[in-house]
Amino acid sequence: MPLPDRYLPDSSTDQTAGIQTNLGFESLTVNDSVSKPVWVEPFRLFTATESALLQDLDEDPAIPPKNRFLHYLIGEDRVTLISEHLYPMELAPFGALFNGLAELMTLDPGGHFLGLERAFGLKGFAIKLFQLSTGGATDISTFNSLKGDVTGIAPIRKRLLLDLETLDISLDNLEGMTLGPQLPGGDRSLILVSDDNFSPDQVTQLLLFRLKGL
Repeated sequence: MPLPDRYLPDSSTDQTAGIQTNLGFESLTVNDSVSKPVWVEPFRLFTATESALLQDLDEDPAIPPKNRFLHYLIGEDRVTLISEHLYPMELAPFGALFNGLAELMTLDPGGHFLGLERAFGLKGFAIKLFQLSTGGATDISTFNSLKGDVTGIAPIRKRLLLDLETLDISLDNLEGMTLGPQLPGGDRSLILVSDDNFSPDQVTQLLLFRLKGL
């Protein structure tokens, strides 16, 4: 898959551009086109950086990271990067050691997704689930840097669905997300799974939710 040069680290010792260490592409999702003819809905793939590229990162910690969301068209003999959009991250919670977009999931062909943001710090894991809409978002593929004022750029729209801290359960390193089977009553299920990093201090956590009204 083609990746623009702006994502590549420009130096191994004094880096000023490209993805930050261990904050590259964590999420991946595809549209539901397997059972449809390509003339109805071509095969599309979506991913995003876990945090901002170095050249997009503002020095002011009060400015949230500006992640990049990529939209690919997958053909039989060619993969094309269709567009990029600004994904506005939430600010890291107080005391967080890292904060990033861990996963994306396609909801429909109309540009609606779920986004899973995950932070870790002194208080453990903080996980938030957002509904996303890319409709109307500016194509930023010609912007080599997003640093500074971006008031002229329409970002991906976000709506908080669930702050998992409100569930009053111990959260682990949730990184995976997929639709599960249909539940009684017709609602779809949503499954979240954690990565235990092969650590004896962590667990492989599976959480099952009911999606209503999406």
